[in-house]
Amino acid sequence: MGEYNEALEKMQGAYEASEKEYATTFGGEVVDEGVYTAQLQSATMKTSSQGNLMIRRSHLILEGDWEGSVVRDNVMISEDRLVYVRRWIEMIGFQCPVQLSELEGMVEDIVKAAPTVEIAVKHNISGDITYCNVYVNKLLDGEGAEVPAQQDVTEEAFDIGSYISLANTYSVEGVKEDSSEDEVLTAFNEYGWSKDDLDPEEADLLLALGVEVEGAEAPEEAPAEEAPEVDPIVEKAQEFCIAQDIKYDQDDDLDILKERVSEYDYKEEELTKDEVSLLNDLGLKDRIKKPAPKKKPAGKKTPAKKSAGKKAPAKKKGKK
Repeated sequence: MGEYNEALEKMQGAYEASEKEYATTFGGEVVDEGVYTAQLQSATMKTSSQGNLMIRRSHLILEGDWEGSVVRDNVMISEDRLVYVRRWIEMIGFQCPVQLSELEGMVEDIVKAAPTVEIAVKHNISGDITYCNVYVNKLLDGEGAEVPAQQDVTEEAFDIGSYISLANTYSVEGVKEDSSEDEVLTAFNEYGWSKDDLDPEEADLLLALGVEVEGAEAPEEAPAEEAPEVDPIVEKAQEFCIAQDIKYDQDDDLDILKERVSEYDYKEEELTKDEVSLLNDLGLKDRIKKPAPKKKPAGKKTPAKKSAGKKAPAKKKGKK
């Protein structure tokens, strides 16, 4: 038994507890930036110290110089970051839940599947700490070949059978079981169609295909999803980080950005009015350092007048 074993055994509890702190603070090992084949080891719903929901992920690198190393990162869950949660879920071959309340159960299912993925690791340096940001590029199978993501179940497949039946009804040539959608469109476009000559279902079929039907209106397209709005103060904080050369991650929420900005002091004379206003809004007024007061130049003293000198002695008169 080594001479330090007894002392070390007393710290075993703290040592085990430090694993969580280490993973949270330093993100596990700091592997080199690059693209790696990795397997998802864990993904759990957590709450950050600022009270923000997130998915804490860990990936095991399967090959290369960093084989066997684990990289950890967070997927933030907030109203302006949900698009990234969706992207991760579908990127690894799962279908996004209809109800957001089902997310926790889906995360557990994803962990059970233990998908093998291609990840990109990028560094984010904050002070003396280097964080590893992990981006999932695509889903892989066991041998590293790309696996297509599951098709959105809401996307309707091209129903060739309906168009074959319609073609037979109106003696349209060139529509077969192995015809592509473009070939079917070309075949029906060879003819002129009128709403008055068609059943409503037939008109809808042709309109859905892209065929012009006189007297019928094409179905309205669903409006494109708008990009999630970004809080203006978050944008300003990101711009401030860029101007001050502060490393940050695009997924950082306002609390994390504030934490990064608070690690430094800023000379007031080097800040713009907008930057000063931002720091005040973030509650970081104490990080603004005013210039040292300049010493007033000493005023010139008025030289004292010289005292009047003695008068020259009167010349003595000689005796006559």
